[in-house]
Amino acid sequence: MALIKCPKCGRENVSNSAERCPSCGYNIKEYYDKSHEKDNENKRIVLGIGIVILVFAVLFLKKESFTTHDADPFKKYYSNFGKDISTVNKSKKYIISSTSDHKGMLVNNSVKIWNIDGKLLLIANDQDDDELGLLIWSAENVELDNTQLDHIVEKMDKLYGKNTYHYDIENDLKVYDWDELSNMKIELFYRPCIKTMMISFSTNE
Repeated sequence: MALIKCPKCGRENVSNSAERCPSCGYNIKEYYDKSHEKDNENKRIVLGIGIVILVFAVLFLKKESFTTHDADPFKKYYSNFGKDISTVNKSKKYIISSTSDHKGMLVNNSVKIWNIDGKLLLIANDQDDDELGLLIWSAENVELDNTQLDHIVEKMDKLYGKNTYHYDIENDLKVYDWDELSNMKIELFYRPCIKTMMISFSTNE
């Protein structure tokens, strides 16, 4: 048994097991039951906030680990596309993402590919067992015209040899293949209607 103070009249040394205050008749039991319930509710709220903070901290640390560890191996592929794109992982404007389809950097910042202005949308690696990486880039001007596209293809021809071209009518895609490399197949897909270019690197088996 503990002695408490009546919250209404202020009388001291009232038993905490008493139903009512002997001086003023105030319902002490009901008051302290509500007070105890409120304390428990506050503890649950604090615990919930703590769990949320912990989850965010774990996710943040996981993202930081992914930035420093998993992004680096893909540099050897995208660094060929110009100095600007090779330093994209130093930007503060990207989000690290991991989904069932890919692990990579979802990027939302302007990046030039061979001096052509554009916006890098995605750099990813570990797509599938045979896919080494994926790069998706969208022209920032009204459209990536044929001259600019030819310029990119020409640069890639110099890096990887002469391409094989075909047009995918069903998906409205211009497709350029570089598959004569000993250990890697490269494909460039361009969809005119959305002005977006995708470059895929896969093992050549």
